[in-house]
Amino acid sequence: MRQRPNLPFFYFFIFILSLFFIGIPSVAATTVTIGDVCSEKTVTATIMINDVKDVASATIKLSYDPSIIVVASIGNSDFPAFIPNIAFAEEGWVMMTGFKTGGGLSGDVKFAEITIAPRGSAGQISKLDLNVEKLSDSGWKPISASVVDGHFGVVDCDALNDCYTYRTGCEDRIFYCSGGRCRYRSANKHTDYYGKWVEYCSGDTVRKHRRFYDYYCEAKKCTAHGSWTDDQLVENCNDHDGWYDTGKTHWVTTKEYDCKYDQKEQKE
Repeated sequence: MRQRPNLPFFYFFIFILSLFFIGIPSVAATTVTIGDVCSEKTVTATIMINDVKDVASATIKLSYDPSIIVVASIGNSDFPAFIPNIAFAEEGWVMMTGFKTGGGLSGDVKFAEITIAPRGSAGQISKLDLNVEKLSDSGWKPISASVVDGHFGVVDCDALNDCYTYRTGCEDRIFYCSGGRCRYRSANKHTDYYGKWVEYCSGDTVRKHRRFYDYYCEAKKCTAHGSWTDDQLVENCNDHDGWYDTGKTHWVTTKEYDCKYDQKEQKE
């Protein structure tokens, strides 16, 4: 008797085999970004289309909080034909379109430089919300891209760069903008510390003290100042003065710690 082929298994095998020839679509590497900006003055932010291949047309909308910032102008695009629309800038959004004929642009493409003026209070933050309306290649095929929004903070991070003290020392702090806020990287940390105990003689006593190294910022520099501290009595040498029975009559020398040496005559 002839056995029938297992049709479900056959179709499943064909499907798995086809994956090796067709391939699985990869996640788009192209990103549209604007970055984070921190400033108390008018400044330029840049919209980039990164890691793109053959982009010939793009339309992007930027939205923000008009009570905190406003777009003053748009320009300097890598696209030879670029049309900005800032008619609704006071309402909190602008639109831009760029295109190129005869082949697209590849690599990291500067879509536009956005001149932004802050108008809010110090410390306020507005989101820079990007919406890619259109992104296509020279064959009018859509280009997949991930979008990374930015933030604008009304604060000057560079003005905060200085030498800062902390619990046990001081450090240089270099501030940068992230999420519309000023954050810092620590550099050149200096920590206060105590040196080793040092014993010394003072009159008829043995004392000890240690050196304290104090680091602090001065004129944007961390300055070290050393001073002796924690002075303490170790022994009073006079407490060891007296006669000592050696069992013999002769001159004896008794060492009284590190302070002095005295000769005493002992008689029977």
